[in-house]
Amino acid sequence: MNYSSQALSSAFFLLFTPILASQDVVPEVLPAGSAGSFQASITVEDDGSPSIFGEPLIVNGKRIPDLELMRYLCYGKGRGGLESRKMEVLLSQEMELRAFMRTEEILDENYDSKDLSELSEEERATVNGLVDEALAMFRYNPKELEERLIREEKQFYKRYPSLDLRTEIERSYQDWDWYIDQVGQTIRFDTIFFPGSTENWPDITIEAVHAGSPAFDLVEDYQEAYDMRKTIWEDARTMTGNRLLQEQYDGRLRDALTDDERAAVDTLVSKEHGTFMPREDEMMMSLLRDFVIGTLSDPNVVTILGKLDGLPSDTLITVSGGGLETTIKTADVFEEFKGAFNAQDILEAKTFLALYVAVTDVLEDSDQLVPWDDFLNLLLETRVSLQGSMFNLDFLALQGHNFPSMEVYNDYLYLVESYRRSITHKTQLDGNSNLSKEMQAYIPVGNGIMGLAKVQAEALMVSAFDYPNNKWKENGWEDAEEEAFRLRALADAHIDELIAEEGLRRIALEKGVDFEGKVQPFDQWWAQLLDLNSDYWDAPMPATGKMPAMVGMRNKGRFNGQAQTRNDLKRALNESTWAHYLSGDNVVDQVFFELEEGQVGGPYRGTKGYYLVYNVRKLRPIQPVNYRDERQLGLLQEDFVRREFARFAHETLANAEVSGL
Repeated sequence: MNYSSQALSSAFFLLFTPILASQDVVPEVLPAGSAGSFQASITVEDDGSPSIFGEPLIVNGKRIPDLELMRYLCYGKGRGGLESRKMEVLLSQEMELRAFMRTEEILDENYDSKDLSELSEEERATVNGLVDEALAMFRYNPKELEERLIREEKQFYKRYPSLDLRTEIERSYQDWDWYIDQVGQTIRFDTIFFPGSTENWPDITIEAVHAGSPAFDLVEDYQEAYDMRKTIWEDARTMTGNRLLQEQYDGRLRDALTDDERAAVDTLVSKEHGTFMPREDEMMMSLLRDFVIGTLSDPNVVTILGKLDGLPSDTLITVSGGGLETTIKTADVFEEFKGAFNAQDILEAKTFLALYVAVTDVLEDSDQLVPWDDFLNLLLETRVSLQGSMFNLDFLALQGHNFPSMEVYNDYLYLVESYRRSITHKTQLDGNSNLSKEMQAYIPVGNGIMGLAKVQAEALMVSAFDYPNNKWKENGWEDAEEEAFRLRALADAHIDELIAEEGLRRIALEKGVDFEGKVQPFDQWWAQLLDLNSDYWDAPMPATGKMPAMVGMRNKGRFNGQAQTRNDLKRALNESTWAHYLSGDNVVDQVFFELEEGQVGGPYRGTKGYYLVYNVRKLRPIQPVNYRDERQLGLLQEDFVRREFARFAHETLANAEVSGL
């Protein structure tokens, strides 16, 4: 049977949500070292050595080494640190290249094209001095980073006085040091490629911007904005300086001041307006940077290899180009950023790798693993088919399905594709164009998702995670489970009171006497329970500036107060395709397909705590699935395969011999 990327990509369109960055590039040809039939094993023979992650992880007698766990963590949560290292390599190579080229120019112009080694020590010092002078404008001043951090801290606390800056930075960037590195590296990048006026821009920048936006002259637009910013900034500094001369130096002219007095004035002016001229608007700079990064990462200029290219577990990526080559080692990156990984991160890494090995063993034993080369070609077809779409492969994998990295997603996809081919008898139409009995049983679920059925649910979350402080609670899961069952008992008791009162009401009605209920209506009682006990957290509204949109607010678990589709409710419950696969279970389907209107369900264990869910109302599908439509059939098949694979994977892991998980 022939397979195409259509089957692989059709499932991606079940979700529509926003990517951080492209992470793993599929080469246009098969990577070196892929001559083997299947992907290289990630296990090794257990030598009894200890693991830094606790008990060694062993599946079916084969050990998953610490390096694999490190690699998973560095590619995933540690991606920010890894990307910073990769960019640092590219920036260093660019500066080395510029130094080399300027050196060659000086040697050609002043020393009859001699080699640098042929010059005297004094001549070499002269050449190096000229090179250093030429590159000076491309070196950023660390003081600019210091000033920016101080300015942004002031702006943050002015806007959010009740929040803690470090906590919110780590919520967004995972780690404080990664954030500092990223801000500093961004300033360095801009200094190297956008040094002030466009007349100072290097050729690579001019060419990249023109190529990236051929219809608009963004270089000219930048220069106009630069001139305006420069005039405003210099005028403001001048006005403040003149005011200080009037207030503190009796109106004396600047030239009449002593050196110390002038320095004091400059310090005060810089404190108010900054030592460095403000840089271009971030929206414009983000666009320009993307153009340059695209040129820096051009496969014709630089070769960046990763896991998909067959690198061993001790290596995350290699970067080579212009005669230079750098290897970024797994252990080095992990050691630098290991403080950012918590026990939950390590458990997720172990779970995914254990699932991978257990499933691989079973599929390989039954000769059902897809040949690795076939999978790479299929992956390439899929990536190419989605190019130019706002829903490219990275976007859908990382944002739509919330996988921690493209490396992890590729491994998952490899197993899904292998499993898909093993159950074609369940997914394909029969000779009469009818669904198999397994697919027929799945139709109600498919109708609910693809037919856009909706549920208005209110979720009381008892969290194992401390959202305001962005950290896991001590004994969080145990305490959350206990509290969730306590609250469920309260809900059941109140429902029992309502039922009993309703019985008394009917008796009074039969007797023709008045009856005044004393038990609080359930909706009112539930609303109070949510307000007092739900751990859903929304950041406070800013004290100044533009107010954020209310869309996406949790509102103690009421969400937007409207009925939601299954995918919207899934996100509201902090779930994703990735979370469903990793846990083998989910809350959203129990609520969406099993919990009846007017009922309270739970406690359900979710990704960061337990839920009690009140199903306020249900809306039927507005457009049931037509499986005779090719596109709808493809979507139906893909969701069926993904669900069946998750079930199969966890059954396989349960039947495997596993220790250290």
